[in-house]
Amino acid sequence: MPWNAAGGAIQFSSSGTINGMAWVASNSTYTLGVNTTGFVGVGSYGVTDPTAGHATVSLIGPGNSGCTGSTCWNSLLTGVGTFTVTSLTATRIKGTLTVTMQPTAGSTATTPIDVNVTFDIGIP
Repeated sequence: MPWNAAGGAIQFSSSGTINGMAWVASNSTYTLGVNTTGFVGVGSYGVTDPTAGHATVSLIGPGNSGCTGSTCWNSLLTGVGTFTVTSLTATRIKGTLTVTMQPTAGSTATTPIDVNVTFDIGIP
């Protein structure tokens, strides 16, 4: 599914020994969110359950109004894929995301979705 994001945000966090990174990108049709735990920078992270060193991914659309009564997919428990950071500087993060996600319970999505994204996000 090719698409360009019109808006987005990125956040890095640290709590004790666990580092996190989350970003969200949206356009008028979809909102894509990625959340990693155990983030260490450049490298690959499995897209599965929310354990350290892995990423969770969600896709909501259209209208970005939440999952109930809308199409929505997520990688929790059944996601298969890889989130790869190829470059990280003080001002940019670049990489790829390839994931197959199942429909979220309560949403109107009925079939899995494949998401293949190349990202280049400015860091404020």
